[in-house]
Amino acid sequence: MHRKRCMTNEISDGEKQSAVIAKTLAQDTPVVLLDEPTAHIDLPNRIEIMMLLRRLSVNTGKKFILSTHELDLALQTADKIWLFSEQRFECGMAITCTEQMWDRY
Repeated sequence: MHRKRCMTNEISDGEKQSAVIAKTLAQDTPVVLLDEPTAHIDLPNRIEIMMLLRRLSVNTGKKFILSTHELDLALQTADKIWLFSEQRFECGMAITCTEQMWDRY
């Protein structure tokens, strides 16, 4: 079913989230801030969205700053990772963060 003319109470949370991301990307700004863009979205679409953001960053030079609990997807798609906990803050390249996490455990 095509969702173009649906009311917001007729679509899922994931469809709403996808619409917000599309609206944000349509604004064509050089920097985009996203707060948990993959929340309420099923796994295949989470991967698709993160890969889309990565491709847009590489192909257009657009910068994406986002918060996420999807560490696995962030490690696969990000250039730089900022990790926060109650006691610590770490910043680095995705591969460096992965190596540091393995060293600790």
